[in-house]
Amino acid sequence: MPLTKTPRIARLLIQIVVASDICHQGYQDRACRVSEEKIQAAFEFESGDLISDAERAALRVAPHAGMHPNAVESEHMKALQQFYSDKQCVEIVAVISLFGYLNRWNDTMATTLEDGPRAFASDKLA
Repeated sequence: MPLTKTPRIARLLIQIVVASDICHQGYQDRACRVSEEKIQAAFEFESGDLISDAERAALRVAPHAGMHPNAVESEHMKALQQFYSDKQCVEIVAVISLFGYLNRWNDTMATTLEDGPRAFASDKLA
């Protein structure tokens, strides 16, 4: 299924919040011209002006769906639906679910991080 027009930044920010090891995604998104300031702002998405209300709505769903799906409440989904179509909401939850799976896989298998993402994390995220 092709991706909808859900903003790339919303997908990035969700990946950052859900990920237990976001080094790889942050590195990849920096290469896609997402500012380092925006990547950093995702860690404190409730405050500041770099994160839009639409992105905040998605980010509020992310930790709940990524760690404990039954912790997503109807108010989270209603807020998400104020900014995104049904198709985009499905895509957002799919991204959350995919990265939740990948994080668990990589943590369990102790996957080695490549040099580029590791250097990015040490330099920009530490």
